[in-house]
Amino acid sequence: MTKREIAFLLIGLGFGLMFAEVVIFKVLVSLYRMKFIVAYAWDWVILVVPALLLLAGMVLIFYRSRSTRISN
Repeated sequence: MTKREIAFLLIGLGFGLMFAEVVIFKVLVSLYRMKFIVAYAWDWVILVVPALLLLAGMVLIFYRSRSTRISN
């Protein structure tokens, strides 16, 4: 598995987690409006992890070692 493949896997995982958070948020908002739940709170780790995965993937894609820059 190459570094580029790992980067795209990290980016896909980050986007997937972001979409999952949006769905969870929509469900919680609808339950809140129907008065099934009174309050909810987000943990900061849940919001930061997908962004970190996206950032790590982007760094792996755009970072090239010195030997590959010279040869290209």
